[in-house]
Amino acid sequence: MGTVTVSVHLPESEAARLERAAGEMGVDWGEVTLSRAAEIADLSVRSMIFELQHHGLELSYGVNDLAEDL
Repeated sequence: MGTVTVSVHLPESEAARLERAAGEMGVDWGEVTLSRAAEIADLSVRSMIFELQHHGLELSYGVNDLAEDL
């Protein structure tokens, strides 16, 4: 399975919260793939994308990225 780089802009408070949670789980939150984030959240990748959008987070994954992954 390929990997995808996802870039998001977060308020500093949210970034700190994610970093604390990642530390508790023993992972580097900056290195989590979309599929791994979905797995951690117990969601499908599709549901994870909808959750990101619901919380105002932008997923930069375009047609060219999809073509590369395929």
